[in-house]
Amino acid sequence: MPISYTQAKVAFDEKGEAIDIKYQAGNSLFNNLFTTNEENDMNKNSFSQIDCLPRFIKMVFKEKQAITFTHYFKTTHTFYEFIICQSSEKHTIDIFGVDITARNEAENALREINKKLEMTLSVARIIPWRWNLKSDMITCESEQILAHMNFTKEKGSTPQAHIIKASEYFQKMHPEDVERMQQIHKNLASGKLQHAKEEFRIITEVEGRKFTDWLETNAVVDQYDEQGNPISLVGSLLLITERKRQEKALVTAREKALESERLKSAFLANMSHEIRTPLNAIIGFSSLLTTTEDEHEREEFISIIENNNQLLLQLISDILDLSKIEANTLDFNYQHVDLNGLARDVERTVRRRLQPNVVLNFIPGVTECHVQTERNRLSQVLINLLVNASKFTSTGSITFGYEIRGEELYFYVKDTGRGISQEDQNKIFERFTKVDTFTQGTGLGLSICKNIIEKMKGRIGVESEGKDKGSTFWFTIPYKPEIATQQNKRHEAVNPTATVPQQKPVILIAEDNENNYLLFDSILNKEYNLIHAWNGEEAIELYRKFQPHVIIMDINMPKMDGYEAAREIRKFSKTIPIIAVTAYSFSSDKEKVLENGFNGYVPKPVDVHILKEKLHSTIKQNIAAI
Repeated sequence: MPISYTQAKVAFDEKGEAIDIKYQAGNSLFNNLFTTNEENDMNKNSFSQIDCLPRFIKMVFKEKQAITFTHYFKTTHTFYEFIICQSSEKHTIDIFGVDITARNEAENALREINKKLEMTLSVARIIPWRWNLKSDMITCESEQILAHMNFTKEKGSTPQAHIIKASEYFQKMHPEDVERMQQIHKNLASGKLQHAKEEFRIITEVEGRKFTDWLETNAVVDQYDEQGNPISLVGSLLLITERKRQEKALVTAREKALESERLKSAFLANMSHEIRTPLNAIIGFSSLLTTTEDEHEREEFISIIENNNQLLLQLISDILDLSKIEANTLDFNYQHVDLNGLARDVERTVRRRLQPNVVLNFIPGVTECHVQTERNRLSQVLINLLVNASKFTSTGSITFGYEIRGEELYFYVKDTGRGISQEDQNKIFERFTKVDTFTQGTGLGLSICKNIIEKMKGRIGVESEGKDKGSTFWFTIPYKPEIATQQNKRHEAVNPTATVPQQKPVILIAEDNENNYLLFDSILNKEYNLIHAWNGEEAIELYRKFQPHVIIMDINMPKMDGYEAAREIRKFSKTIPIIAVTAYSFSSDKEKVLENGFNGYVPKPVDVHILKEKLHSTIKQNIAAI
């Protein structure tokens, strides 16, 4: 390696400070170095301009030892390392210089590489480590990653290296992983294994809370002693907590997909059975109706057909609700509700479904209870629970009601029926679960009730002491009281003395389907005079001509639909009752019906009892308002 050399005489002042340097001899490399680096405005050799030179010279003479320092020459952009030592002559120094520019650049490049490597390891959550098998100490890098794991820093730790005891390393492992990891370590330490890759968990307790981190380790034997026994291991730790979480999520998703496929198969099998059962009865007894002359038999056949019609309709409604639950599109429309009025409506609906020797009782929680809730869904759950109770209660009573319990409304349906075993109670709210496989039903109703109540931020459950001891189904929803306004009360009030006039009321039926009109005609012709309009335009014309008491309006009609026809009729009369007939039963559709001038609606397929009750109450209210 070329070495620059020179000798210099130093002059000192009275205080011992170097005040002048005279160069006596120097090789060509030294002369060339300082000739090329001379300052333009300086006559002195540029070496003399090094700020720290006088201090270093003083130290050489005072401490009688050599001084080494590095200097950067701006002119040539070079780094030199100089050694100054005292010469044998008095006040004389020897100066040696070595060009270390290449070495300095290499060191800078290495520092940059190390910095990037450290950043890469930090981002990748990789922790390099070395395990000294003799001292049983582990030295880890990237302390910031280990900080949250709360390992104790042992003697010798630095900001760049974290030394921990191997015993503490095993103590923090999850109990299920300790034995396996200790055995792997033993195999590496004994030389049975040269390399190992494993996953394990570390449990960290911070302020009383426990956190579990997943780590993946790669380990190899690094050094051996003279006898060929391993004395150190090297490797890396990779934090894989997020990866394990994603793996678990994928496994869960796969299990859900398999379960969904199983439920789909079970659903199709159940639906095939449940749809064909009532259809078989409807088709069979409809055929028998045309062959029998016995009036008693005809009434019995008609009753069977009606019951199976209801069962088929309920099945279709359950399937639609289930599909909306699966798609997370089950609609909820919260509004003012008179809870006692709602319960009375439910009571009237369910009473027809009771078995002959069963009494139905409603017990209101308070005299008046006006709340903000989802009317249709609340009715659906209550009806479902009451119909369920009626299936399994052949004698005795069914009692339902509600109580105000703090910020909750508590509803219950209590029966004296067959009761439910503890085993069945644990699974009764699952899909396709039926306590009695011989009782008609899809096994979907309670599952749908559970989904509805949970969407309404409530709870649902069942209590029973066992078979033949009755059961109590209950659920809760948030209690949001609302003061009844005069407008609310006006809609709820009905004049008890108002009656339908002796002369038959006139009903205008707007229906484009002939069979559907014939159904209305068969149901209503004995009590009402009927006028038939085939579309919306004709409905407007016939209304203006005959001024009927009530209009029954189908929504989907040619030329002009029911919505537009109702709006046009409202231009002539604000009071004429208009009842919509719709195949839709979503809350959003019901809202649309009421916003377009209708007084109410009847869903398809039309229920005879509901239609008659709706017409009777509508005509009574209209008379009371006149």
